[in-house]
Formats: sequence, C-alpha cells, structure tokens
Amino acid sequence: MFKEHKMYKFYESWIDLKSVSQSHKRLLKMSESSFIEFTERYNNSLEFKERIDDLMVKEIRDEKLGDILEDDDFFGTI
Repeated sequence: MFKEHKMYKFYESWIDLKSVSQSHKRLLKMSESSFIEFTERYNNSLEFKERIDDLMVKEIRDEKLGDILEDDDFFGTI
C-alpha cells in the first residue's frame, strides 16, 4: 500500500502545508494518484525536491527538540 512507502511521510508534511480545507487534506492523504504525482514531481524537479527536503529537516529537528523537552529526566540532570 502506498501509505507504507518511504516517501509517504514527506507527502503528508507537504499536504499539511497546503492552504486547503481539512477535508480536502484528508482526501489528498487517501489519494494514491495524488501521491504518485507527488513522488514523480519530487524525483523530477530539483527545486521541489530541495523544498521538501528542507521541510523534512525542519520537522525532524522539531520532533527531536520536542522529545528532549518532554523527557523529564533531561531537566533533572541540569
């Protein structure tokens, strides 16, 4: 299933940035054809790929910071 593809997380992040309704975002996340279009664009457009890669770097950084800040033991060691 396409939702298990390694690029699906990139696709979801890209959809979440779109200025469309929440219901439209949900439909896009279920659309295999839209996912295929996304992956083709990612693979064929260097500018698009760089934008998506930059987005993912920021998301990964934010997740790691959130994990550190949520860890109660972290503040106990300072």
